[in-house]
Amino acid sequence: MAIFLVSWFPYNFFLSGTMKKILVIDDSSSIRKSIGRILAFEDIETVEAEDGLEGVEKAKKLLPDLIICDILMPGLDGWGVLKELGEDPNTNAIPFIFLTGRATEETVRHGMNVGADDFLTKPFSREQLLAAIKTRLKKQETLSERAERRLAELRENITFALPHEFRTPLSLILGFSALLEQDYQKMDGGEIGNIAATIHKSAKRLERLIQNFLYYSELEVLAADPKRMNSFREGRTQVNEDLLRSLLSKNKWGSVDPPLVNFMVQESRVCINLEHLEKIMDELMDNAIKFSEKGCLIHLEAAPNGDAYAISLRNRGREFPPEQIARIGAFMQFERKLYEQQGSGIGLAIVQQLLKIYKGRLNIESAPGEETTVRVLLKKDPAS
Repeated sequence: MAIFLVSWFPYNFFLSGTMKKILVIDDSSSIRKSIGRILAFEDIETVEAEDGLEGVEKAKKLLPDLIICDILMPGLDGWGVLKELGEDPNTNAIPFIFLTGRATEETVRHGMNVGADDFLTKPFSREQLLAAIKTRLKKQETLSERAERRLAELRENITFALPHEFRTPLSLILGFSALLEQDYQKMDGGEIGNIAATIHKSAKRLERLIQNFLYYSELEVLAADPKRMNSFREGRTQVNEDLLRSLLSKNKWGSVDPPLVNFMVQESRVCINLEHLEKIMDELMDNAIKFSEKGCLIHLEAAPNGDAYAISLRNRGREFPPEQIARIGAFMQFERKLYEQQGSGIGLAIVQQLLKIYKGRLNIESAPGEETTVRVLLKKDPAS
């Protein structure tokens, strides 16, 4: 293979921060050395691996900033290397460039589908090599910066919204447990039981808040990782009435009695994994209970809607004006002084973030004095 070293000029202007480390996996020693010499001029550290197995081992150990890998190698080939690294959460986001002697349209399409970021066709010039590296590293830096911005916004929202939500149940737990500690000898069994129930209910509220806070934080980070999002989009779930009844039968919402739900469900296979569907249904039901009068019937309808599958929860309770619907976001509540409902406003934001992963939609329809309908639209499995 020939690599043409022509018109030298520095490319290191695009490499910010610490020295970059690139792993080169190729069974040809001359190719590895040639790439190493080019990158040395750019102040890029090169790590070599002479086969796929060694490449996977070094990638997992060293966590390079980028990987350049030949496709055709004895033993574990380039496709196998990409698969191994794609299954490891520590390496699946590392930019990956394939080396190939013949980049056909079919090969490139397959490579992109399984997670490759770019292809270099042999022979290639120094400029082609550095341009490909520049593009991938710049994209990675952009994704990292986006993730940092999301986390910064999340921290700011948390600073203003969470203190009250943490203090309210915690104050009840501390207050009533202190009362038990001081006066339990003067109380009868009924009083102790009521206090214990209040402590337990407050603890469950605090637990749910913490779990949702962690869940939303993970989704914010995931939103800046296209590879992981694409892997989740491969999930499929067969939705029917039995499944939805099962997901809503766990009574996680702190109420004494399970909610009254009327089911009207048509079966379909949808593009979402079961864990995320359960979380969506959990948050939608929690929202419906929170804004319904006690004992109010909640209607759950699910049916195909064109190329989508619509799951709707309909209840009579507090209405959502259009301007509030448009402002749904994490840690935001509306008219709290008027309604005094529990919660941080994070539930529907979690639903929205999950639907972004699966390219679904959330619609809310509400009118004063009438029913409110919260509808989730998921993609139907085209193979079903």
